[in-house]
Amino acid sequence: MTLNPRRRLLAACAALPLCVRAQVPAAAPRRIAFFALTNEAAYAQGLARQRAALQRAGLVEGRDYVSAAWYADFNLQRLPEVAAQVAAWRPDVVISTVPALRVLAPLAPQAGLLGMGLTDATAQELRQLHGPAARVTGVDMWLPELNAKRVEVLAEVLPAGSTVLCLQQAQGSFAVDRLEAVAQRLGLRLHMATGQSPQEIEAAFEQARRLKVQALNVLASQPLDAQRQLFIRLAAQHRLPVMYEWHDAVAEGGLMSYGLHRQEFGDQVIRLAWKLAQGVSAASLPVERPTRVILALNMKTARAIGFKFPPPVLARADEVLE
Repeated sequence: MTLNPRRRLLAACAALPLCVRAQVPAAAPRRIAFFALTNEAAYAQGLARQRAALQRAGLVEGRDYVSAAWYADFNLQRLPEVAAQVAAWRPDVVISTVPALRVLAPLAPQAGLLGMGLTDATAQELRQLHGPAARVTGVDMWLPELNAKRVEVLAEVLPAGSTVLCLQQAQGSFAVDRLEAVAQRLGLRLHMATGQSPQEIEAAFEQARRLKVQALNVLASQPLDAQRQLFIRLAAQHRLPVMYEWHDAVAEGGLMSYGLHRQEFGDQVIRLAWKLAQGVSAASLPVERPTRVILALNMKTARAIGFKFPPPVLARADEVLE
């Protein structure tokens, strides 16, 4: 019997020893870049969480992907320089926040851009700036909504007419008028402070002392979250109630938080980022929404600073640490 050319090729391949067939090259690992606004030390936990999320997704470093991380060292002026380094690595996907992706987008048109905290409006803006082929998507973090909601929670746990100092990463990071409108409606008075370095955070606590505020509200920010151990130490020193973005801060000794569930959010980011890394069009990957918001309270910290949560707030809290 005479085999046709295709069958001869298949027969020849089948006859090869296993060690030879194993030499057929596998697909190259995808290149995943992490681009942080903070420095290496401050982002170490965040990077470990993202690599753990990759592992939970069944992905193995070296086999399925290779990764590298870049840092702006808390300095927004360094974003163009660091973005150029990220682009030169030619990543398949970059996981970062919106300020970094704005700078990176024109430098890395081949990369998928996964924005943590990206909204539909910002994604559309980036696509308009860099063309419809721009591979931009992300997971919304409801940043302005949750910042406002934290003011509402503070109004529930503080005496009527209390004063709250809100700390934001940089001037104009959020619409202050929205926060002030919520505070005015609920009978709170707000003061604003700006900063992200340890010195600026210490200055914010001194400002809180001078103003005799009843609480500090740490607005959503990667650099501010990276400094949460400093916040926790200064809050204990000043005996000042502090509201945080992530429940990790409460587990580490912070008083209270209202925000997304960190691990669930991280898993959502990695699932979407992996699709981008495999070349899936961003047009088929709309911006996703968070899956859960939790209120966390730390009773040990409350007792240490002489703070009492109202029973209705305690009753509805998702996490109460004793």
